[in-house]
Amino acid sequence: MRSSRQYIDGLKQFDSRSRNPIIVPNHMQSAEFKKKFLFEQQLLEERTLAEERNNLMHGSSMTSDSGPVSQQLDYGNVVRLTYPNATTAENFGARVQSYIQSVDASFTPDQVLFAASICSDDVNGPVFSNINNLGQMPQSLQAFLGPFMAGGLDGYPHAGTTGLLAYASHITSGGALLIYVAPHIGITRDGQVGYMRRRGQNYGDLSATCGAAAAAASWVSTSNVAPTFPNSNDPLLSNPSDYQFFTLVDAIWSNVTARNAIKATSDFGQQMKIATEAIRSAAYNIVTSPVGGTSTFKLAYDTLFSTTSPQPAVFLTTGTFINVDDGYKAYVDVSNFQKYNPATGLFVDYTSQFNQGLQLN
Repeated sequence: MRSSRQYIDGLKQFDSRSRNPIIVPNHMQSAEFKKKFLFEQQLLEERTLAEERNNLMHGSSMTSDSGPVSQQLDYGNVVRLTYPNATTAENFGARVQSYIQSVDASFTPDQVLFAASICSDDVNGPVFSNINNLGQMPQSLQAFLGPFMAGGLDGYPHAGTTGLLAYASHITSGGALLIYVAPHIGITRDGQVGYMRRRGQNYGDLSATCGAAAAAASWVSTSNVAPTFPNSNDPLLSNPSDYQFFTLVDAIWSNVTARNAIKATSDFGQQMKIATEAIRSAAYNIVTSPVGGTSTFKLAYDTLFSTTSPQPAVFLTTGTFINVDDGYKAYVDVSNFQKYNPATGLFVDYTSQFNQGLQLN
């Protein structure tokens, strides 16, 4: 029978395999040490219980994409304090599959070419079913063909028209295209927005996520002049190879509402949420909004498919990808779900219909 956590001449933990107690004398404890031990002991007990439950149900241990069952639900409640409509990334991918097939039953995942405009961060790598890696991109999105890597720092579609043109040219015969644009932000299990706990790092070493967005928000908060690039007088904007970082800075600065809001608060979590949304909005606009009468995507689409009949279906969804502490499932906040209309060159909104079938937990 499992023993509960308690103090016995110090903090008491239990070895995850043998259940033998581990005693830490009081004289070795600091306030931070106690906090860390209590937190890690709670995680240990929760995860072991979940593993045992999973073994009983399935005869196998939990994989890296499955956090403790009850605690995953609790984590969702924490995430929804910041993003009230967030769902697990796994549920999001499953809904994308079902919705696209409701439009056309022939659009099975193996006929849909996926372009992922997400951050280059390693934590956004794929979840594997039998490999304990650290990525949080769900298996439900990996069912689609690809992905074509259209993003870069914080998920902005740095590949541009040339990248979209290359991507769209890879479409299967009779298939469809799916574009996912999502900057990312971390939220720890204890509710610290803009951070996550990464595998192999110390408990207290919170990792700013997205780090590039954090740097861009910091630049905006402390500057009184618009960014220029390259700028030999600015160490952060002087290197021509850092054009992606400049793009993030410019996306936030050019959004006057976001710029003023970031300058008005010293709260890191608020700055990160504002910056992330400003980058998402700029990314969405660069793909869809007419620039001189033609959007970035329309340029690519017309180049390839103006004489094609029938013209292929294109789905676009944007939002915020929410990274979590290592060992838990990531979340997604959906901003929109749209379908391209070749006749008008515009994306038609189906977000309401999409969200109706979206499960939160």
